Amino acid sequence: RAFWAVFLGWVVDSFDFNILTFIIIDIRQSFTVDAALAGLLGTVTLIMRLVGGTIAGTAADRWGRKLPLMLSVLWFSLFAALCGFSTSYAMLFVFRALFGLGMGGEWAAGMPLVMEHWPARLRGLVSGLLLGGWYWGYLLAAIVFQFVYPIFSGTPDLAWRVMFWVAVVPALITFWIRARVPESPVWLEQQRRQRAAAATGQADGQPE
Repeated sequence: RAFWAVFLGWVVDSFDFNILTFIIIDIRQSFTVDAALAGLLGTVTLIMRLVGGTIAGTAADRWGRKLPLMLSVLWFSLFAALCGFSTSYAMLFVFRALFGLGMGGEWAAGMPLVMEHWPARLRGLVSGLLLGGWYWGYLLAAIVFQFVYPIFSGTPDLAWRVMFWVAVVPALITFWIRARVPESPVWLEQQRRQRAAAATGQADGQPE
């Protein structure tokens, strides 16, 4: 369950990121920007991914892997969908930057959640399968563009927005993660040891 939760999260993460490549021409026309500015939409996402990964990784060590993972999926789904409501290039730029935070957080929190459920001898295989989710996400973006985009292609300014709005659907994954995916056993054991050590320290410090 942990594997499929993170795998599906990575698939939709990839979908939300790569859908931009299919609609970038429409965005340029809607906001009248050149290729360089259009390219910055992808660049700022990747830069902010580093920030999001740092934040989520720190949170995962403190509060467990599940909570930062769920928040990251909700976060990038929300801001991917909000991209479709952008009324200017500047607004779209900000939304893509904020999307990048969740994109990085999903991997930083999700990877340890998966790895810590599997024995060490299988973690290399599992990590490789998990990374493969990125390519499934790109394939999904291509399929949606092939079959959904043409429905709205008569209005290009609307068509590219619909591609972003589709991104809100994956947020439903978080309900399944919350209900069905167990917390990392490694993190739970670390918390148990810390509590035991703290209790021992308090006991040793009490006067006789």
